[in-house]
Amino acid sequence: MARRLRRRRVRPRAPAARRPDRLEARASGEPVTDALLTGSSSIHQALRCALAIAEAREEPQPDWELAAGALGHAIRRHPERFLDKSRYSMDWYYPVLGGAVTGEEARARIDASWDAFVARPRRALRGPQPVGHRRRELRTRPRPLGGGESDRALTILQDVQHLRAANGMYWTGYVFEGATEADKAMWPEEQTSWTAGSLLLAVAALGGEEATVAVFGGERLPVGLEPDCCGT
Repeated sequence: MARRLRRRRVRPRAPAARRPDRLEARASGEPVTDALLTGSSSIHQALRCALAIAEAREEPQPDWELAAGALGHAIRRHPERFLDKSRYSMDWYYPVLGGAVTGEEARARIDASWDAFVARPRRALRGPQPVGHRRRELRTRPRPLGGGESDRALTILQDVQHLRAANGMYWTGYVFEGATEADKAMWPEEQTSWTAGSLLLAVAALGGEEATVAVFGGERLPVGLEPDCCGT
């Protein structure tokens, strides 16, 4: 227990200094240049969901259509517009999870970095540190279903059940590399609601629950208007 407590002892961080250039850009309404691929992928999916709601309410939102189309195109075709965070697994799978990258292109993206990010046999997602995060690995489950990867998704979902605690909740992470078995541990020692929520979404998607598949499968969501760029 003492070893685990030492792992959790973290010095409080000082508030991050605000960048004057970013503040000035926001004040003037100019776009900032340090966009994040993971966050942009989430926003892209949110825009598509918003468009579906607007369609159901018969309230057209042309600006949202333009934004969704342009953002999806940037995610698929312009990686240079985003900060390079490729060492993190979230930048690998979020474009697929958010529905910007689909079909054969999605499968190729997942396959290209599978061995770099998926640790076996525990099936945890690697990052800069050898810690597998339950919440993150579960969020990769629904999209492979939409991309024809349901068998592989189900196998991984079964493989990560070692992170299920006795109370039915799931540990957020697991340190899976170390010199000895004693170096391996559940860390951080957290059983969070968002981790549990990711599990529920994964099971619902793989079980074919209609609303979950509609959102994470993406086939029924509006895609927005593709910009006149790159010859497309």
